[in-house]
Amino acid sequence: MTAGNLTKQKVIFPLILIQLISCIWYLMPSISHSHVPAGFIRMIIFGGIALVLLVITIILYVIYKPSGLIWKIPFIISLAMILLAWFYSK
Repeated sequence: MTAGNLTKQKVIFPLILIQLISCIWYLMPSISHSHVPAGFIRMIIFGGIALVLLVITIILYVIYKPSGLIWKIPFIISLAMILLAWFYSK
């Protein structure tokens, strides 16, 4: 593993962590969004967070042009976040 790969991995790990924290936050309504009245509004808030994180992931992907499985994880989590926002709010 080269130094460049280690730098690329150091960049992606915080993004994966933020995505996972965001998913856990969304799944705990008593902590996160019990004050938000409607499921649709919750979907918009969480969907917005998911899309912002997806855009950041894409920008980093374009800048670093990485290879490897670790860089595919944020895209999988982003898809799960969008599906979660869509189905969990109903």
